[in-house]
Amino acid sequence: MKLTLDPVAVAQAPESAAKVLATTIARAYAQDVPRLVDRIQALEEEVARHRRAMFENAGEVEREKVYVLAWGRDCDQCEFSAAHEFDDMTSALLAEESFHRDAEGPQAWSYVDAVTYNEFIGATGGSAWRDHAAEQMGY
Repeated sequence: MKLTLDPVAVAQAPESAAKVLATTIARAYAQDVPRLVDRIQALEEEVARHRRAMFENAGEVEREKVYVLAWGRDCDQCEFSAAHEFDDMTSALLAEESFHRDAEGPQAWSYVDAVTYNEFIGATGGSAWRDHAAEQMGY
């Protein structure tokens, strides 16, 4: 939307020009927000469509074990890391989708090889937890 004001009108009545400008901006904003929401929804649908296609094709491509190390911290400052083993890439991608959808804070999902996976299992027993807030409170 192109916004133009008559300079003579602005000079003669600056308060009125300010009101016209404010009203015009508010109207433009009210028109743009629904368009932006529609665009965001369209992009989300496109991403979902690509993910579905990726899930459908991944199971056909690879039938080997897939190893993942996951890390995250929730809104209460409880931090975790865990190792996961999946029978195929489709299962891993579905789990990753759920993992990110349920996020409460920063997180990471890393595909690793069997050696790295086994090293993590050996060092942690499969998962590790740390409650930073409880540590700060002396628990």
